[in-house]
Amino acid sequence: MPIHCTPIERGFENILKHDIKVKINTYNKDNKPVISNYNRCGLGTTLGSIGYDGSIYGCQEQTSKTKDNIFYLGNIFEQGIEKERHIRLLTEYTKIHVPQCANKMLCNTCPLIGSCDSMKCPSTDWDLYKNFHIDHEIHCLWNMWIFEKCAYLMKKMVNENNKIFKEYLDKSCNYNKYFTDSGEVIKDAIRGV
Repeated sequence: MPIHCTPIERGFENILKHDIKVKINTYNKDNKPVISNYNRCGLGTTLGSIGYDGSIYGCQEQTSKTKDNIFYLGNIFEQGIEKERHIRLLTEYTKIHVPQCANKMLCNTCPLIGSCDSMKCPSTDWDLYKNFHIDHEIHCLWNMWIFEKCAYLMKKMVNENNKIFKEYLDKSCNYNKYFTDSGEVIKDAIRGV
């Protein structure tokens, strides 16, 4: 059995998602606004939380916030979810946007540009920047480093025709994108390397 390492497995997943976005032309290489909320958290839609006093929040990280906060949606003991508050949260969260780093210079060399939204916590972004689509510089540097190391590992395992990695890729995608029938590596299959 392979050893599991969550950051590396997530790094592999992010590379595969990145390649899929490149393939279907949703990759943001021209700094154009993109919609990529489908791969982010379920903030205010499929996920939320209820505080000890019955307050409803669009994120489990926000239960200590006051009622004037964007995450506050209502109270289970009163009217339930207030439609206007819910719409306000979702409107802000689903704006067409260009995801970016707080240090915009990092975006110029980032291999993840345009596909980094799934790696960010929108709740943390809002707390820091009052924007769901800006990420902290340290988090961006971490994700870039993980991407680089995971791309190297993937390329190495593909080049060695690693059977366990083939099984992993087969569960995640069509591994033939990375291997030919003879086991040779398909050129440029793993981007960012």
